[in-house]
Amino acid sequence: MFRYDDLDRLTERHIGHEAGVQVRRWEYDGVRESPSKVVYEDGSETRFGYDVEGNLTAVTDALGQRYQFRYGAFDNLLEATDPLGATVCYHYNAEAEFAGVTNSQGRDWTYGFDPSGRLSEERHYDGRMYRYQYDVADRLVQRTAPDGSALHYEHDAAGRITRITAQKADGETDGITELAYDVAGRLTKAASPDAVVEYAYNRAGQVTSETVNGEAVQSGYDAGGQRAVVEGILAPLQLAWQSGRLSSLGIGSHQPLQFSHTAAGEEQRRTNGSGFALRHEWSPTGLLQRQALEGADGRVNDVLERRYQYDVLDRLTGISDSHWGEQAFRLNGAGQVTAERRDEGRRRQARLFGYDSEQNLCEVSQIAPGLGGSLKVQDAVVQSSARYDAAGRVVERGHTQYRYDDCGRLAMKRETRPGFRPKETYFDWDVQDRLVRVSLPDGARWRYRYDAFGRRVSKVREGQAPSALAVARVAYRWDGDQLIGQQQYYADGSAAREVQWVYEPGSFRPLAQVEAQGDSTQLHYIVTDLTGTARELCSEEGEIRWRGEQGLWSTHREERRPIPLRRYLGDAANEEVYCELRYQGQLYDAETGLYYNRHRYYDAESGQYLSPDPIGLLGGRRPQGYVHNPLEWVDPLGLAACPDLYDWYKYNRSKGMNASEAHAAIKNVSPQEVFDYSLHRQGLSGQDYPVNFKEKFSAGNYKYEVRAHDINPNAPLGSNSANGPIFRVGRSQMGVNPSTNQGYGWEYGSPSGGWHHTSILKPTSPNYNPAAANDTHIPLPNGIIP
Repeated sequence: MFRYDDLDRLTERHIGHEAGVQVRRWEYDGVRESPSKVVYEDGSETRFGYDVEGNLTAVTDALGQRYQFRYGAFDNLLEATDPLGATVCYHYNAEAEFAGVTNSQGRDWTYGFDPSGRLSEERHYDGRMYRYQYDVADRLVQRTAPDGSALHYEHDAAGRITRITAQKADGETDGITELAYDVAGRLTKAASPDAVVEYAYNRAGQVTSETVNGEAVQSGYDAGGQRAVVEGILAPLQLAWQSGRLSSLGIGSHQPLQFSHTAAGEEQRRTNGSGFALRHEWSPTGLLQRQALEGADGRVNDVLERRYQYDVLDRLTGISDSHWGEQAFRLNGAGQVTAERRDEGRRRQARLFGYDSEQNLCEVSQIAPGLGGSLKVQDAVVQSSARYDAAGRVVERGHTQYRYDDCGRLAMKRETRPGFRPKETYFDWDVQDRLVRVSLPDGARWRYRYDAFGRRVSKVREGQAPSALAVARVAYRWDGDQLIGQQQYYADGSAAREVQWVYEPGSFRPLAQVEAQGDSTQLHYIVTDLTGTARELCSEEGEIRWRGEQGLWSTHREERRPIPLRRYLGDAANEEVYCELRYQGQLYDAETGLYYNRHRYYDAESGQYLSPDPIGLLGGRRPQGYVHNPLEWVDPLGLAACPDLYDWYKYNRSKGMNASEAHAAIKNVSPQEVFDYSLHRQGLSGQDYPVNFKEKFSAGNYKYEVRAHDINPNAPLGSNSANGPIFRVGRSQMGVNPSTNQGYGWEYGSPSGGWHHTSILKPTSPNYNPAAANDTHIPLPNGIIP
């Protein structure tokens, strides 16, 4: 239930649950539409301060942590200071476009523009420069990297990329990618040196077939547009939906999984009716509180029960695991974990983490484990420390040194432990910043190959393998951005282990692992934790066969349980079942210890990626850094950190959409829908649309900016802005455009639901379209916010 004041501002939210009604309150100063204080259900408060223009200038959260902001012309943010005192400065050009940032260590990342307002150069923290060139139609035709290599782009009459030529610094061609489209403008083929990808569509524009090097993943849809069948894979999938929610998932010939949900749409229980049953419990505000395996009688199975604790800011502060024990976390004002305490039975230990002002991990200390008693900070011993260069890349960590090439990519890693010979690993990259070869200290070399979209399609061991039964080649299967399988081959060419992974629909959370067993398949269900990391493999009977835990800023540990496999019925051989999935979107590479993460490779030892973020600052201020807090945040594409977020989906469901419609509405959202959702984020509904409004947020694969303002007396006569209040919605897709190998840039919505790139909305651009510019200033709706 919601309550509003006389100005139709939200003042109370009432949520009922087993313990009674919980109330959250909003307070305001005068007639300002934005709240000055929020009082949470437990009585804690967050306070907000504003300037005369209504810009947010200060936030003091429920823990007393204070964030400060300063603005300049056109309400552009100039400075942001976090509770730890780190200040970041933002810069703009004469057109009020974002032109760079100065980080808390005084290092600059800047953008330069040509006379037509197009991005012409990008200078990173360490001074390395990328340059961009365009044709007379404002189409990108060349990107030149700091080492002199370049990507050349060719276009058709409709402006679509048809050919990308990668050229090394010495002029040699590194690879050519060709793209083809159908009459509707949909991509039908992408051919690159190591893969040919082809697409087929139905009349609704949905992908019915994705073929990579002759192997097709085929999809069928039900009458409501939901994906219902997936074929062409090891174990075909059958999906059934009820009231818009996934109700059943069939995996090959195995007993289907059945799903039940809460009224809010959170998954409550999944079971196969044969012994596997997993229950989730949620707080009234949608936080995961408990996971447990259940027996046939519904009682908790003590082999797996996990509980999560949070602070007043909904930050994870504790995990209670029936197998791994108790964990408690302390966080700083930047939301990073500064201390971790573990209690495993009677054994207690703790680690401390130190960061610099740019949130780079600088030091890990450990308090020696002991039996009982208290853990004292003064007893901490430094376990490892790290040193960073100007670009924020780790150059030394413990006994390991790192060297980078002119493009900021890791070129060599050298381990120098006392008493041992140095171990050196070398990394080779292509012009498109993809890791193509690793040379290991033992002399082994591995070659990695990719398709036109940067998805890894195979890895091959070069040279002589140690034995005929050593794995020497691995081929991968993809379903969009989901890595759905791998086939291993021995050095003698015979097939080895074949695995398929199944995910929750529309996400990167793994749900099941299937392995080939002769003419049949063996199925294990994957239990994930809060962030979607694989933690357990369970048999169809509900028995745990494998456990894994990704250490915080450290390596992975696992427990394997040997089991008899059906393909060995003729003898007594046993084999261990295990899972190579790590954080969401990551796959463990045994030869290097790295985690392949779609667009990049993550090194758990250094806590960083091997190469800079392909989308630059859109992925955050730390181009080589992983997420600031892996307990809550994920980066499934290796591009941009994001919380595991379902708020927009829940909002759409609350408006009566089924699950498919809710997901589709986010993917194909109109400006009006973005505007309504941004109002919902500020707790506004059931009242008139506000004349003055601002909101910025990220959801799905986009960053959004929403603004509403009154009549602009300086706007062109007769334009929407001159005639009345308007709202404007901008969005920028996160990720890399495969046809340009750059970010997608900003675009603005029109009432028809179309989106116009900013390049045609600037009066200084030769492609300026005044009609489109006017359309993106949308008249404010009359009536009540839904």
